[in-house]
Formats: sequence, C-alpha cells, structure tokens
Amino acid sequence: MESIDEPKKLPYPKAVFFIITTEFCERFSFYGMKTVLVLFLNQVLNFSEDTSVVLYHGFNGLCYITPILGAILADSFFGKFRTIFYISILYAIGQVVLTIGAIGNGAEGIPGLPASAMSFLGLFLIGVGTGGIKPCVASFGGEQFQMPEQEGHIKTFFSIFYAAINSGSLISTALTPMFRQNVSCFGQDSCFPLAFGVPAALMVVALLIFGSGKVLNLYKLKNPTNNIILDTTSFLWYCTKARFTKSKEERENKGFLDLGEDKYDPSFIDDVKSLFNVCVIFLPFPIFWAIFDQQGSRWIFQATRMNGDVYGFQILPDQMQVINPILILIFIPLFDYVIYPIFDKFKILRTPLQRIVVGGIIAGLSFGVSGVVELNLQKTYPKLPESGFSHVTLYNGLTDCNIDSFKFTPILGEGGTQMEGTDIPSGNFSILFLQNGKYELETFKTSCGLGVEPLVINVPPKDIETDSIRRKEDSMSILYTKDFENSGANSKIIALPSEYRPKVDKSENGFPYVKFFWNAKSNDIQSVMLEPKEENSNHVLKYSTSSLEHHDAAPSRLKTTGDFRICVEKAGSKKECLMDLEILYGANYNIFIQSETDETLGIMVHKIVQENSIHLLYLLPQFILLTAAEILFGITSLAFSFTESPDSMKAVLMSVRFLTNAVGNIFDVIIISLLEGVFSSQAYEMFIFMGLMIIDMGWLAWLAKRYTYTNRNNDKFDVVSICSVEDR
Repeated sequence: MESIDEPKKLPYPKAVFFIITTEFCERFSFYGMKTVLVLFLNQVLNFSEDTSVVLYHGFNGLCYITPILGAILADSFFGKFRTIFYISILYAIGQVVLTIGAIGNGAEGIPGLPASAMSFLGLFLIGVGTGGIKPCVASFGGEQFQMPEQEGHIKTFFSIFYAAINSGSLISTALTPMFRQNVSCFGQDSCFPLAFGVPAALMVVALLIFGSGKVLNLYKLKNPTNNIILDTTSFLWYCTKARFTKSKEERENKGFLDLGEDKYDPSFIDDVKSLFNVCVIFLPFPIFWAIFDQQGSRWIFQATRMNGDVYGFQILPDQMQVINPILILIFIPLFDYVIYPIFDKFKILRTPLQRIVVGGIIAGLSFGVSGVVELNLQKTYPKLPESGFSHVTLYNGLTDCNIDSFKFTPILGEGGTQMEGTDIPSGNFSILFLQNGKYELETFKTSCGLGVEPLVINVPPKDIETDSIRRKEDSMSILYTKDFENSGANSKIIALPSEYRPKVDKSENGFPYVKFFWNAKSNDIQSVMLEPKEENSNHVLKYSTSSLEHHDAAPSRLKTTGDFRICVEKAGSKKECLMDLEILYGANYNIFIQSETDETLGIMVHKIVQENSIHLLYLLPQFILLTAAEILFGITSLAFSFTESPDSMKAVLMSVRFLTNAVGNIFDVIIISLLEGVFSSQAYEMFIFMGLMIIDMGWLAWLAKRYTYTNRNNDKFDVVSICSVEDR
C-alpha cells in the first residue's frame, strides 16, 4: 500500500513572539502619543483649535506617505529586519525628543529649551518611524513560517498579531489621557511629558525586544531583491519618455502602457494594467480618510465641551477614542457571521465595491450626526465678545444697596464707545460688551445714597499674566464694594477692577477655572482657598492675600470636579469655611470674598460660564457609525486590493492604498485651513464633509458599475486577517 506524503509538521517559530511583543509595544507607543496629540498642540503649544487640527492631520499624512519609503528600503537595500531596526531607532529618538519638548521652558521646565522646535522634530521622526516600519513588520513575521508546512500556524499568527495591535492601541488610548490629566509636572497643571514619556519608554522596550531576537539568532532573514515599487516606477517613466520620443507610427494603435513592450515582459505589463484598473477605483478613497481621521481631532475638541461624568467617574475627552478599537473587536465577527450572511440572503451588499460605497455613505452620515450634536452644543456655549470688544462684568458686592445707574465714557483719543447701564441689585451682576479702549466709569446713583468715586480703567486690563491661553480672552470684572480705608462719616463705595482677566470661555479640556476676588479690612483675612470636601485630597487652591499686590488672582484650572468648600484663614485664628460649592464640569467660577461687618465676611459666587450640560455619551452614535463604516470601507477595501491585484503588484497596491490615506489627511489640511473663520458654527463644516462624502460615493458607485472583477483569490491564508493587520 502506497503512503501519501504529508507535509512535515514543524514547531511554531519562536521568533514570532518577539515580533508580536514588539508590535504590541510599538502600537501602544504610537496610539498613546497620538491620542493626546491634538490637545497637546492646543493646550501646551498654544495653537488655536483649527491650527491644532491642521497640524494633527499634517502629521497623520506624514505617517501614511513614509510606508512607501520603508517598503523600498526593505525590498531593495537593507532587508526587512535592518529596515525595521534602523528606522525604529529614529522612531524611539523621536518619542524621546517629543517628551523633552513637552517639558517646556517654563519656570519649572528646562531654561532656554526650544520646546516647539523639539516637539515638531520629534513628531517628524515619529512620522518617519511609524510609517517606515508599517509595511515591514507583519510581512517579516510571515517570513518566519515555512509554507505549506506551517499554513495553519500562519493563520494563528495573523490573528494573534491583530490582537496585539488592538490591545496595544486600546490600553494606551485609555491610559495616556489619565497620565496627561491626573498628574501635574514641571509647573504645568497637566503632565504631557508623562503622557508622551510612557509611550516613549514602550518604544525603547520594543526596540530592545526586537533586537534581542536577532542576538538570539531566531529570525529567518531574506536578502533584498529588486523592489517592485521601483520597477513599476521605472516602467511608468519609460512609457512617459516613449510617449514623447517614439514616432507616430511606433505609437499607433498602442495604449500608454503598451509603449514599454519593447523593453518589459508582457506579463509584467499585464500586471501593471491590472494595477491601474484597481487604482482608478482608489481615486475617491481619500475623502473617506479625510473624514475618518477627524475622530482624533475635531471630535476630541467637541468632546471637551461635553459632560463626561458617569456615576462619579469622569470620562476624559481624548478617552473617547477607545471606543473605536473596542467596537472593531466586536464588529469584525458581527459583520462576518451575522450581518453579511443576512444581507446575502436578500442579495444585497454581496460585492466588495457595494460594501465600500455603503461604508462611505455611513461615514458621511456620522459627520451629519456630529453636526447635529454640534448645533445642540452651540446652544450651551457662552456668548463671547467680537474682535475688538471685551466681556465686562460689573458685580454689586454691597449689602442692601443697589447700583441704580452708571456710564462708561471713553477718554478722548483712547478708543471705545460710550455705554450706559442701570439697576444692579445687591448681590447681582450686569454683563456688558465694551469696545476696547480707556474709559472713565461714573456711577451716578445708589439706593443707599453713598457716593462712588469715578474710576479710570483700561478695557481689557493690561496683560500681567503669563498664561497666553487666558490672555487671548478680552475680559474683566469690576466689583462695587466698600472703601475700608475711608469708613465712618466719610464712608463711600469704590469700583474695584480686576487685574487678571476672568476666564469667560470653556476651558480647553473641560475642567473648571476658578478665580478669586477679595476686598477685606486690613489683616481681616490672610488667605483664601478652595478645597474639596473629600478628605486627603490635594486638589486645593490657596492664595495669600498679603503676598499679592492686587485684589484678585489669575484663574486657576482645577483637575477635578465635585463638592468643595470655600474657606479663609484669618489673622490669629484657624481656618474658617464660609460655604459649600459644587464645582461642575465645564463651568467657570468667580468667587468674591469681602468684609461685611467687623465680625463677618460676605461671599458671592458667580458661575460665569455654565457647566457642560450635554453628556459625552451622545457622541456614541457617530463613533458607532464611523466604526461600522471602517469595517465596510476600510477592511473591505484592503481585502479588495489583495484579491484584485496580481501577486507581483500587491506591495505596490498597498503603497497606493496607504497613499490615499495620506492624501485624505492633506485634504483635511487644505479644507480646514480654507474654512477657518468662514462659518459661525463648526457644524456647517461637518455638514460640508458629509456632503462631500456622499457625492464622492456617488462617483465611486459610478466607477464600480464599470469595473470587472478579476477574482484573483490567490492568497493561501486568511485575507481578512491580513487586511485587518495592515489597516491598523
């Protein structure tokens, strides 16, 4: 009886565990850094929201252009191992440089540090690093298997590899916002150096683990050969030259690609033609990526203006990005085993291009939902002054004395326009929007008959603070209070202006700003403070009234919300707490403390910015829609690329596919730059992207009708697994 030869079973290659661990650390490093990047650009480097979004997408574009460079270096010059290792060194250096740049050059930072320059240098090296190794790591892992003996093992490898990618990104996306927010360092009220430093450390670990596999001689290494990307580029260049150098007779009845048949093999030319047919389908793809990647930029800023409290736990705005990897893990089996089979029974969504078109439409709808959320959010935003005007709040801190009428008169030659006001009851306030300039404030009548000295003020006050984010806001407060230096028969009222500008806009990360303003008899109070009612908490604001030459302090941003106490320390006595105050997420507070009698202190609290009233979980529908779109569009388009391209052209097509992502991010840079300041609401920009996406999918549907499938399903292992890996 003859025996049938069976493939020899080989043990699972140990090298792949080094590769999988390396990929986990690298994805943790990249996604951890990227999760907090747009807030770093806005809050630390002090770029506007629009500029931060533009820079974020410029960085994203770099990450998807450089895979072409990595593929060329690996296949033509250095091989995959050395390409991954050398570029990872640049990658790790970039992470470290970005971390140092985040320390800054403030009082507790590094004096003379070119923080912005170092941050951008670090981002450039990271973009080159992550893109350079992107096309190499998964394929290098695949090269460790011997086919067909280990065909079953390689399927397991891609599943584990994909799990490592998603777990690394999921864990880092959840953790790095906490490193950023819950720790203070280097004089900052947040700690971006820690949020970048932990991913940097993981990248160094990834480099060491990957290198140790070579030291232990575990890897199978293949020498570089001719690079198909360079070969294809050379072929296209040859055809272009032939188009202009060959005679009309030589070019007659020949297509552009046929002009290279005198030098190149006919089978190679046929493969390039197949490549071009698929690339035509890729033309509408960039708009999808322009929309998809905004979940890490526009949607994060949208989340900062929402309420993330869930039963006492605060979801940070940038933590919302963790929804995507969680849903990806849920949606892939859900679509493969439930949704697609159901659609197949009704004979819909049966072809890849049908799924891609529907995925693109769903992505557009996600931005429509985002626009509706933004319109509702806009109703909760504070009213801010127009350019050249200031938000001025007059507070009546007097007991049983109303301010009946007042007038702001511009001083000649100092700008401004006259404005009058009436009726500020005791304990109340009046908000005005004054043109910037120098004014005399006259108060004509009070209900208690006391006079008020005229006040000459600059609107807004001269800059005396170092926080450039606050300084860009034109605002000031004026407190009507007693003049304790002239009491008795000559007692009068004074209008006391703030020296520091109150925070009249939402904070950049949603946590509240609190500003103290005080006026008390000499030695009546030594310090004012705001402390949590929770024991053993270190979230305390405290100001010494004697050490500050002004009657107010700059707004300070809290790092938590909840129940607080407003307290003072009097001369020669213990701390006295005046009232309890619930601090709400998204709100800003002005707190006024002043003497009322010889024995008592009065307190007035103004919530100058209302709390975030729309919950963060209202963003869930748009994240769910966009993740479903990623399954239908992103993974299906990669599977389409694998199955429709010739074997020799898969690397080229993957590079083109990455390039569509880069072009999409460049499209974001252009469109957002052009639309900056055009619309009064961010929602209109979102609706424009929705419209562009739907029109774009109409174009793709038209192209799809004219496309003929080649059905080159010639991969011996799970296409969806490979595509999922490449897409992440």
